[in-house]
Amino acid sequence: MLSITTEKSPIPFLAPFVVYMICTSFEPEPSTGQYPLFYCVKLLLTAIAIAVCFPAWKQFLKLPSFYGVLAGILGAAVWIGLCQMEKRSVSDFLPGMGLEKVFPTTRPGYDWGTGEGVEANAADSGASASDFSARIQKISPLFFLRLFGLAILVPFIEEFFLRGFVLRYFWSAPKNSDEEQASEPIPWYDVPIGALCPMVWAITILYPLLTHPEALAGVVWFSGITLLAWKTRSLSDCVCAHAITNLALGIWVLYSGQWYLL
Repeated sequence: MLSITTEKSPIPFLAPFVVYMICTSFEPEPSTGQYPLFYCVKLLLTAIAIAVCFPAWKQFLKLPSFYGVLAGILGAAVWIGLCQMEKRSVSDFLPGMGLEKVFPTTRPGYDWGTGEGVEANAADSGASASDFSARIQKISPLFFLRLFGLAILVPFIEEFFLRGFVLRYFWSAPKNSDEEQASEPIPWYDVPIGALCPMVWAITILYPLLTHPEALAGVVWFSGITLLAWKTRSLSDCVCAHAITNLALGIWVLYSGQWYLL
């Protein structure tokens, strides 16, 4: 019988992510008045799912290492740089082809700072101390609410879903002998965090392409965190790196005004 309190069940790894994604599928446009309340409900339901599944998570949680912190900081810099490169490549090198509608490289530019329901300028805006000060003064609670979701909840649910279950479930040991081929496959819950094989790399590349509009940045970042998991064998390091990257993105967006990154 499947249980939500044991690490041998897929439910604790899947449930919070599934709850979050189902809510996201019904999410109204950010510019509508219903969005803030809906987003609060989504975060609340996700947090409840995490609390219910937390007993099965505890064995994976420990203090992150220096590698997790470093990966998060470097990951933010790489994400920002590659997103800006992708954004310019579509408009500068593929003009008039409408490819940005088929292959969007950024998110809609909603201004999470003011919450005024207007689209921010899609072009890169020059950052200055006066602009930053102005954005700080008029920042809305919606910005902090969204940053809480992206920097606190999302890293946990996405890493436990992807690296805690999916990559371990589809991992397969290399078969170099008849003896190994005849042996029983390792149960997914006995596969160590960060174990690598061709299928793991295929999923690492495919997942961000299906779930993030920032294709190049997503593939590079998720590949880097997969290497982090292989190096440290720690899900906590992956969660830490994810949280730091998302938090740094929020700070950068507030400083630069490049709302399309958030």
